[in-house]
This record gives sequence, structure tokens and C-alpha cells, in this order.
Amino acid sequence: MIAGVPCYTSKPSSFNGCAIILATDIFGYKLVNSRLIADVYADNGFLTVMPDYFRGEPMNIALLETYEALPSMSLLGKLNGYAQLAGQIVGMGSWFKRHPVEYAIDVVTAAAAKLRDKHGARKVGLQGYCYGGKVGVKMAAKPESVDAVCSAHPGLIKIPEDIQAVQVPLQFICAASDAQFPEKTRTAAQQLLQQQSPGLGRFILYPGTQHGFAVRGSKADPAVDAARQDALQQGIGFFKQHLAGVQAQADAAAAVGVVL
Repeated sequence: MIAGVPCYTSKPSSFNGCAIILATDIFGYKLVNSRLIADVYADNGFLTVMPDYFRGEPMNIALLETYEALPSMSLLGKLNGYAQLAGQIVGMGSWFKRHPVEYAIDVVTAAAAKLRDKHGARKVGLQGYCYGGKVGVKMAAKPESVDAVCSAHPGLIKIPEDIQAVQVPLQFICAASDAQFPEKTRTAAQQLLQQQSPGLGRFILYPGTQHGFAVRGSKADPAVDAARQDALQQGIGFFKQHLAGVQAQADAAAAVGVVL
């Protein structure tokens, strides 16, 4: 438990004095891929926590499983699959109303305070994915809570207000194809951050990827898998630089990603 909600905690064998809050996508803190990411952060010295800000009601993983299975389905299977997706998508509106970003922000803010006060973290970073990427961008306006944010393929970003409020270093991991964070929004965010303070924002674009790749990128696709792994390392390097003071982050991304 942290901040009054269940969480997944991954503890480093050698604590570097810094903590990471991993803000999940809509599939929540029990998703295996998200827990593996938390473990990699811990392997790099960060005390990592992943709170359940969905209060035991993440989006049904069947939505993801059905969507990912569509390409291999028969025609009849696809028709049934689309029918299932339609029914689940209809319910998404009420789900988002039950789980507003504002509540997640409250949980993350309380978790950051606990990490500093009770767990010895001198600095706290936030790594967010999709829904959690939006949480991260909003938290980037709260320097009293977090010291740096990495937001991977975020959703629901409002231009200009969300970006104009940013006060801490903010790195974006961007998918090439992303209806939730399209090129127009990404470019506007980049321009706004540059106007506010050169160097405040950093954007890395991964060609050939889609929304969600940094968590759920397929290992069966070598290019996507390489992008997923590089995105994780870019996040780790970013936090080592801005939290731990280690100049581990290169000026340019690995060949997989393109720094914009």
C-alpha cells in the first residue's frame, strides 16, 4: 500500500536515493508488462512504485486481447471480434467518468510525498504510459511533488494549457502512429516547451510504432521490440540524469529513435 491504495513495489538491491512512480495505462498495475518495466527501473537503483489509482477496476484486458487478435482471425472471427469491441468501447465513457485523471493525480501526489517522507527518496520522477502519460504531464506542473517526468505516448493532452503549466524536465516517448498524441499535438507541445524554456522538453519519435508500443510492443516484430527496449532505456537515462545527476543520457537517441 502507498497513499492509501494498493501498489506494486519493486525495490532496488542498491538504492540510489531516487524513486520512480510508474503511472500505468488503462490496464492497470497488475499488467505483467508494466510490472516488468518497474523491475527494470529497480535494477537501475530506483525504488519504484506503481499505485492502483483505478481502485481495483482497470479496463478489461479482454479489450486489448480482442484487438490484438483481430489480424489472425477468420472473417467470421473478425466480425465477432468487432462486435465485442463495439460493446466494450460503448462502456469506456462511463469507465473514464468513474476514473478521472484528477483522482489519479491525487494518488500520485500523495505517493510522492510518502516516498520522500517515509522511504528516503531525495528526488522523485514519474514514468507514465498512455493514461498515465497524461497524469505525468499534469504532474510536471507540480515541482513540489516530482522532479522530472517521462511521458510515453500520452492520451488526452490539452493544448496549450497542459503544456504551458510544465515546470520540470519532461521527456516524451512518441509513437509514429498515434491518434491520441498525433503529430499536430506533438509539434504544438514541442513549440510551447521550447518557447517556455529551451531544454525543458525532449521528444523522441520511434518510426514504425503505434500507440502503446512502449508497454505492449510485440516481441514478434524485431523493429517494434527494439523500439520498446530503447524507449525504456531512454527513460532510465533521462531519470539518471535529472534525478541522480548521472550524465548517462546521450544527446541523441539510439538509432532506433529520432530526437526531434
